[in-house]
Amino acid sequence: MAFAALAIAGGGVAVGRYVLPSTSPARGIVAKAPTTTSTPSSSSFPVEIRWSKPLLIDRTTNKVTGVSCASAQFCIAVDSAGNALTYSDGGWTAPVPIDPGAQINAVACSSAKLCVAVDQQGKLVTYQGGSWSSPQLVDSTEFPQLTAVACPSSTFCMAADGNGNVIMYNGSTWKAPQRITSSGWTSSTPGAPTISCASPVFCVVLDVDDNANYLVNGAWKGAGAAISEESPVPPSNWPNPIACVSNSFCLAAEGFGYVLAYDGRLWSMPADIDGNNYLRSMSCANADFCVAVDGRLAPGFGGGTGSGNAVTFDGNAWSSPTDVDGSNVITSVSCPTPQFCLAVDASGNAIVGRVTG
Repeated sequence: MAFAALAIAGGGVAVGRYVLPSTSPARGIVAKAPTTTSTPSSSSFPVEIRWSKPLLIDRTTNKVTGVSCASAQFCIAVDSAGNALTYSDGGWTAPVPIDPGAQINAVACSSAKLCVAVDQQGKLVTYQGGSWSSPQLVDSTEFPQLTAVACPSSTFCMAADGNGNVIMYNGSTWKAPQRITSSGWTSSTPGAPTISCASPVFCVVLDVDDNANYLVNGAWKGAGAAISEESPVPPSNWPNPIACVSNSFCLAAEGFGYVLAYDGRLWSMPADIDGNNYLRSMSCANADFCVAVDGRLAPGFGGGTGSGNAVTFDGNAWSSPTDVDGSNVITSVSCPTPQFCLAVDASGNAIVGRVTG
């Protein structure tokens, strides 16, 4: 299968409206898009991940909404009933109520000593020293639902709500919500943004209309410019996952099955890696190992099929989609190392992926 490289460091292809000043040497070719919508066969792909069978870990609501792994030995998963589950050295704890009655939307762990879970009511819960805090209200704005959180270090975390605000943690306290866009995440309706922070000095917040805001050395840049002006599909109006490992490498999904790459200045053109499937989550251990997972949208929300697929990026190309979870809706994936990933689904299961060879 021939692949056409997307040269994005020197211009010449469709890119977003806003170009950040270069913060590091350009990576050059950061992604390769297939000349058709097909991808290499799994048998010929250089990175092989062996996925476990789905393991039921949550019988309470059967909807695990997020997972974050600090290492291959420690992960935290959260569910829609306010529970947390801990993965440690290959085993899972029973669900523990940390935010009773609340829908927890996401969790982020900087290490096995610090994790933060955020909920639909503007509250967060912090895991420190082996125990969870009481829920803390940090957002009482018009649309306080916290849909995303990132913790790249023990002294910096960032959460985002449904109306253009971020809330940042400095190692001791959470600051008041800060509006980073004049009209919220979109010009027409609140949305569910996603966040990825490669470090405390570089974060990207991506809204449901594929618009990005960049935190660079403490200052917001980008003005909510679209990451692509030539998307083959309209915005899905659903969260678009993003994963950044440095200020010169990010991957983001838009629409159904399309992914773009960022090299520190420009975004590549969208590449179809998963047909019409809705990519729900993405995680990168480094620039040469990333995994994206898909799942179906509820009926009536603009299509977007999905059947529990995982797609792997090896630094040059994407694998073919691999069915790892049957017809279940995978909600989140976390890959703390190039040898280990853990995914969770809306049926209460966890799936472990390990790289062989």
